[in-house]
Amino acid sequence: MTLRTINKAYEELKARDPETAITRNLLREMVTQGVIPSAKAGNRYLVDVDVVEQYFMDTTHGLIPAAEIKCSRRN
Repeated sequence: MTLRTINKAYEELKARDPETAITRNLLREMVTQGVIPSAKAGNRYLVDVDVVEQYFMDTTHGLIPAAEIKCSRRN
């Protein structure tokens, strides 16, 4: 288990794959919407980096189409 804040999880994913298409904002939205499991510690979300990576690697998981992930900052 590798628990990290969203920002640190993103940095670790980026270090593992510098060409990743996953953005910090996408990861944040998926966590806050409950798509990616997390734990709240104060005002921060903690995610398991290995679970995030597995989510995107697992083709049988039934990925949620990007159109269904709502951006909370859309104008």
